[in-house]
Amino acid sequence: MPQIPEIHKCPEHLLPVKEWEDSLLSDFLQLRLALSQDANKYCEDETMSSQSIEDVLMEILKKRLHTVTDESFGEVVSDIQGMDSVTRVSKLKKRICLVEKESGLQSSDFKWIVALCASVDTPLDADTCACLRALLRKCASLRALEVEDEQVIIMANMLITIAGRYFGQME
Repeated sequence: MPQIPEIHKCPEHLLPVKEWEDSLLSDFLQLRLALSQDANKYCEDETMSSQSIEDVLMEILKKRLHTVTDESFGEVVSDIQGMDSVTRVSKLKKRICLVEKESGLQSSDFKWIVALCASVDTPLDADTCACLRALLRKCASLRALEVEDEQVIIMANMLITIAGRYFGQME
């Protein structure tokens, strides 16, 4: 049996409130719906623009992180649109492995993980669930240790909510 490290205790004031989590999950479901509808339309019309999905993704991040970003998500969205379901899961696992190895949480990894989580087919296989649990543990540890960086705490809370509540990987 593998040895799973303990998660550091997080100060209460850094934990998200239920209403915040519910609102995030609602926005996340909207993104999943936009991606799934777009995939159907993309099969019918390969010239379709990914702008609406990019807008949904940018709005979620802007609303949660309280920042205005001039960063484009077009590359992320168009890359995901071009992937089949197996590739999406594989890319998600690789991004999670990268985050596990890093000492912090990078914005680029975060946006890719959110977008890939929104695009993967459910139900998830056991390996993907294990990766999401590992991501949840990593984010919980980062949240407990990174009390200075508000952006990291918010990104960690978002990934914990998505992995834990949406995909059912809370321990």
